[in-house]
Amino acid sequence: LYTDGVTEAADSDHDMFEEERLEALVHDHRNASAAELEVKIVEAVIGHAEGRLQDDLTLVIAAIS
Repeated sequence: LYTDGVTEAADSDHDMFEEERLEALVHDHRNASAAELEVKIVEAVIGHAEGRLQDDLTLVIAAIS
C-alpha cells in the first residue's frame, strides 16, 4: 500500500514517479525483504524527486513467509 506521495513525486521537469515505475521497482526487487524493499522504494522516489520533499510518502509493505 502507498500514498500518492510515492507515485506523484515529481522531478524538476514535473515528470511524476508514477505507478509503472513503482511496479517495475517492486518486480525487480521481488525477492527482497520488506525492509529492503522499503529502502529501495524510498531511495528511488527521493532520487527521482531530486531530494525535494513530498507532501507525503507512506508505504505499508507486508511480507508473506
